[in-house]
Amino acid sequence: QAQRVLVEKLLRDFPDARRSFEYEDYARRPTVRNASEFITRTLEEHLELFDARSNYVSYIAQRPRVQRSGAHGLFTQEEDAPDLNAAARAVSEHDGNIWTCILSLRREDAARLSYDKADAWRALLRANAAEIAARFNVPVGSFHWCGAFHNEAHHPHVHLVCYADSVQKPALTKEGVVQLRSLLARQIFRDELDAIYIRQSQSRDELRDLFSARLKEAVAGMRDAPAEMPVLESLLERLSEEVRDRKGRLQYGYLPWPVKSIVDSIISELEKQPQVKAAYSAWWELRKTVLSTYRDSLPEQA
Repeated sequence: QAQRVLVEKLLRDFPDARRSFEYEDYARRPTVRNASEFITRTLEEHLELFDARSNYVSYIAQRPRVQRSGAHGLFTQEEDAPDLNAAARAVSEHDGNIWTCILSLRREDAARLSYDKADAWRALLRANAAEIAARFNVPVGSFHWCGAFHNEAHHPHVHLVCYADSVQKPALTKEGVVQLRSLLARQIFRDELDAIYIRQSQSRDELRDLFSARLKEAVAGMRDAPAEMPVLESLLERLSEEVRDRKGRLQYGYLPWPVKSIVDSIISELEKQPQVKAAYSAWWELRKTVLSTYRDSLPEQA
């Protein structure tokens, strides 16, 4: 009962906690263990709940199940293990904003992709430091971070603490968060996503060929009577009239809005064709698979 009360309070105070794997587990099976993991994860994610910033750094570097390299588990951009006291002091004395986040995977994904050890996460973060700094809108030379890997049973994860030199004004927007998650997910799931990208390209090519074939059929049908696709043929006639005397590049991006509207209507008509509709749905399913690696919600199918 005490856990239930605390879970409800954490959800009120930190509604974003509903997006975590730990909350998914708890919502599906509200056991003592799942409640404990959700509570721990949520408390650990918020620096402001600790008495001092230095306590937070020391905690993530020394807590149970941290994967240590010597006396503690903290690592940074530098090759050698950092001095824990110095790292904690640097964070504590920083007079600007501090960002904390947790990068978490499901156990089966972490094991399959070899991200169930600190070395893999350390290499990932070091290799992408410049890109991560760019999401904070600061040069990589002014960007500082430290992390620690916790080999939890259900969701192995890394705690990340980020800040920039005081002369900089870092800014992490909501879109920057999505871009950051996309960046890391594309690296972690690279092999699997590469296979999906190949299938996406094949699906896109099939869709393009179907569009082309249907357009040719419609143009050929315009010479016959009665029209086999009257709405599509009428739109093609209108488009032909609009662009007949137009100079310059006949590309969608360069067309005025009324002409774009006709093109959009032609596409909508083509999408009603059963084969085209099926090909687009196949492409969209692959697209959703990619997006789901780093987004909590997916856009509606256009």
